[in-house]
Amino acid sequence: MPRVSALLVALSLACLPPLLAVGQLPPEVDENALVTLNDELRGDPTALEQALRGRLVAAQDDAARVTWTTGLVRLLLRADGRADAAIEALLAAEAWASAETMDYIIREAYGPWLGAERTKKVLQATAKALEQHPASRVLWVSAGRVKGLGGDDDGALEAWTRAQAIASTPYGLRGLSRTYRQLGKWEDAVATARTIPDLTVTEQSQYVAEPLQKLGRADEIVSLADELAARTDLTCLDLRSLSATYFMANRFDRTEECLLKAVDLAGENIGEAAKARYSLGSLFEAKGDPLATREQYLLSAEAGLDNAQHWVARHLVDWLSDPAAVDRMLKAGVIPGVAGGVYGVSPSWFDDLPGLPDEVRTVVNAAETAQKLPDLIAAVGDGLGRNPGSLPHLAVLVAARYRSNDLAGAAEAARLLNEADPDEWSAHRVGVLYQRAGDHARAAEYFAQAQPPIEPQAFRWMGLCYAALGQTDRIEEIAAALRAEGGDEYQAHAEGLLRFGAGQWEQAIPLLQKAPLRAPYGPRRELAQAYANSGQTQAAIEAYRDCLRGGSGRTWTDDMTALVGLLRDGKAPGGYLPDVAGVLREHRPSGEGLLAGFWRDLVTSEEAAGRLSALIEALKAETTAHADDGAVWAVLGLAQTKASDYEAAVASFDTGAQHGARWWFPEESKLASDKKRENSPAARAQEAWQDYQRNFRPALQGGDWDRAAEIACNLLAGFSGGQIDQRDQMLLSLAMNAKAAKPYDAFIAAVGIRAEQSPDDPVPTLFLAHCYYQNKQHDKAVETLTEAEKLFEKDCGAWVLLGRAQQKLGHGADAAEAWRKALDLATTDEARSSIQKLLDEAKAQGF
Repeated sequence: MPRVSALLVALSLACLPPLLAVGQLPPEVDENALVTLNDELRGDPTALEQALRGRLVAAQDDAARVTWTTGLVRLLLRADGRADAAIEALLAAEAWASAETMDYIIREAYGPWLGAERTKKVLQATAKALEQHPASRVLWVSAGRVKGLGGDDDGALEAWTRAQAIASTPYGLRGLSRTYRQLGKWEDAVATARTIPDLTVTEQSQYVAEPLQKLGRADEIVSLADELAARTDLTCLDLRSLSATYFMANRFDRTEECLLKAVDLAGENIGEAAKARYSLGSLFEAKGDPLATREQYLLSAEAGLDNAQHWVARHLVDWLSDPAAVDRMLKAGVIPGVAGGVYGVSPSWFDDLPGLPDEVRTVVNAAETAQKLPDLIAAVGDGLGRNPGSLPHLAVLVAARYRSNDLAGAAEAARLLNEADPDEWSAHRVGVLYQRAGDHARAAEYFAQAQPPIEPQAFRWMGLCYAALGQTDRIEEIAAALRAEGGDEYQAHAEGLLRFGAGQWEQAIPLLQKAPLRAPYGPRRELAQAYANSGQTQAAIEAYRDCLRGGSGRTWTDDMTALVGLLRDGKAPGGYLPDVAGVLREHRPSGEGLLAGFWRDLVTSEEAAGRLSALIEALKAETTAHADDGAVWAVLGLAQTKASDYEAAVASFDTGAQHGARWWFPEESKLASDKKRENSPAARAQEAWQDYQRNFRPALQGGDWDRAAEIACNLLAGFSGGQIDQRDQMLLSLAMNAKAAKPYDAFIAAVGIRAEQSPDDPVPTLFLAHCYYQNKQHDKAVETLTEAEKLFEKDCGAWVLLGRAQQKLGHGADAAEAWRKALDLATTDEARSSIQKLLDEAKAQGF
């Protein structure tokens, strides 16, 4: 069954509780206190660290110390260059915290957000600390955790083993079992898992059944599942986990039985029933029953399960031919209305259409990927004919038309959505869409109807609208009304964006400066743009730097592009690169895909601008200054690929991979490797041999002497220095074969022209001498080799040929001298033996 693996993952995920519910949280940890403190300080890392350290010093009991240490370690590990401080905090906690508490801190501190570079720094800090504290169980646990995250499973196994040797704990046994699974040591994984006390049903499936499945021991899996099924205290979660265990042994009947029991046991608990039905949908999907799959996912989605709603949303485009199914999915909670999360949905709310839930975006993304946006628009339009004013249908229609770049159509759908539910889809949003569509008059109409609350970004579009209509008085009226409400941050934010939209940069700047720039949706970008548009370049540079410190991933590449433009204005090609690379090192986002995309755009633009060579030299300087920065090496490889320097590109990509940039630019890396291979001496030699086999004789027979000479010389060029004997044999063979050409003098002349065109290449000249020799023009063979003696100082074959030509001319002493030089240069016993025979013959003749 091709989908069994996917189904197993779906069932397993559906059976797992939330992260914080895995195991029992230590009672000392006050998670709410950490969340509250973070909210109070708006996530400011510096202020948060100071506050955590202050509370840690002032803590009166171990419970408080656990809480503040947990927050401090997590904060430090997520920051660049703070791994040593995080390890120090862990060691300080080890002195007074229980083993369970330390396990919790470690589990909560480490996660995939560390990334390759931070993982490397944490490992270095842990190794340094272990030199001073080799008996610290918590440090060995830390090493096991981080090595596992970094992909060093052998190192993780050693670390977990050392930790268990110091003090065995269930948490350590779990780490050992998990690492054995990563290494594919399934027997060890099973044996270790069976020593872990009090495994839950879910953990039995994960730690015991999965390795047994890899070992092909289905009978043992069924026995384990049957033993667990006999328990009388099974919960809905247990039954779903048990279903996953039976599924591993391909016992689909028992899988379905467990899930149906879970549905019955859930009773009126809609959420638990929905989870069981979601797993049933996965089961039927694996069994190839599309109707049953759809029904179970729909029932689960209608009950409000997010996973099911997203699944249904992704597959909606596959069912566009069934209008009833589309209507049911849209009406029955798959798209759960437009209420909630309306205010300040995203920093680019006009791009993402605020007020529309994630499921709407999922549906539209799926349709766009499947190139079925027109079909989706038509199906939703049909549904609106049967369900006028349906909020989910209208929500999808707005987003689908917007994504299709039908801004006028999106605005019209937004108008209908606003009429159907004006409280949730405010008039100012409709105005923004009309303004984006270029309909200033309709935009102004809806802006006039807008009532608070109004997102600040809407005022930017109001400024654009009224400026386009020439209604500057209206801009002043809105600004006056905002000021009348008071001089709070919202007023500064809104009026600043209003002035910005109207192009009033000087008036916008002081207002935007007063706005809450550190808030999640503050006008950082607009302030930076206003500085740039008003000619305040240095202020714009600092403002864009501020954007990168606090901005979102949505605008990161745009902000970097703008900053680069400002940094390089007036500078020589590549001269701005150290500044840019420094900014990137300071503000590198957690998602390196953005960073890679930015560099690709920059290198491509420099290539088009003819600045690629200068960029490559600047990147080389960066790799010299920061040799351990894998990203810069990868970018250098990208630039070298663009410049067709494939051998250098491969070396740069390899170095980048060694320093953590393994997955950067996979297409370009593969291209460089392929091109390097194509251009390798072995590849060229193979190509030359195939060319010779196909075309050499036809060229001779057709009298195409130049082509024949080219083929012969290309073939000879494929022999390296270690293949001199094979080359000499090929020279002889080619010269003899070519002698069949009529007239042979024409072929010799063509080879002579190639020798003159490449005076530093010994191959054509040596081949010319062989051809003269075969044509009994021994004097010309001697003349050719003698005039090019410097090319053949260390060429054994050339001296042998020179000796034979001298011998034919009766110059015995000169022949013997040439062969003695050849003997000194010979590299094989066979060559030395044949040359020695020539010398012996010359000696017998008195030479």
